[in-house]
Amino acid sequence: MDRKVKIRLAQIDEYERVKDFYYDVIDGFRDAEYSPMWEKGVYPTDEYLYEAIEKQELYVGMVGEGMVAAMVLNHHFNEGYNKVHWLVDAVGDEIQVIHTLCVHPKVGHRGLAKEMVQWAIENARELKKKTLRLDVLQGNVPAEKLYPSSGFKYITTERMYYDDTDWMDFLLYEYPLNN
Repeated sequence: MDRKVKIRLAQIDEYERVKDFYYDVIDGFRDAEYSPMWEKGVYPTDEYLYEAIEKQELYVGMVGEGMVAAMVLNHHFNEGYNKVHWLVDAVGDEIQVIHTLCVHPKVGHRGLAKEMVQWAIENARELKKKTLRLDVLQGNVPAEKLYPSSGFKYITTERMYYDDTDWMDFLLYEYPLNN
C-alpha cells in the first residue's frame, strides 16, 4: 500500500508537540457536528500522553514535517471488555488495543484515519497478536463508520466507566488476526 502518511513512534522530546497536536485536534472539533468529546487535560490527560510516549506506545502520522494523526497502541483495556464474548479467545499481550486515534480536522476526509488503522493492523500482525480491539463512544459517527469499513467486526455495545466520561455506552469492535 502506498501511504500518504509516514507512521512512527513519537519520541519523548516531542511530548510538547504531541500534546499541542491533541489540543489542536480538540479545538478543531469543538464546533463540529461529530466530536470525539475530548477535553484538554481531561482526555487524553497530559500524563497519559507523556506515559504513552515514554512506554513507546504512541504513534504519530506525519506528512512531511507536519503531524497529522496520532494513536496509542498497547494491550490495556477497560474492565468492561471482560464482560464481552469476543470472536477471538485472547488474553493480556495477545491483544492489541487502539486508543485515542485522531486525525487533525484540517486534513480530514483524506483517508488518513483509515491508513492509521491499516497500519495498526499490520503492526499487530508483525507483533504476532491474536486480535485487535477497541471501543468507540456511542454517537462518534465517523469512528462508527471507519472501523467496520476497515474490516473490524462490531461485537456489542457495553456501558463502561472512564474517568473522563463517567458511565457511557461504547461500541466494541474486534479485528481477528489470523497469523
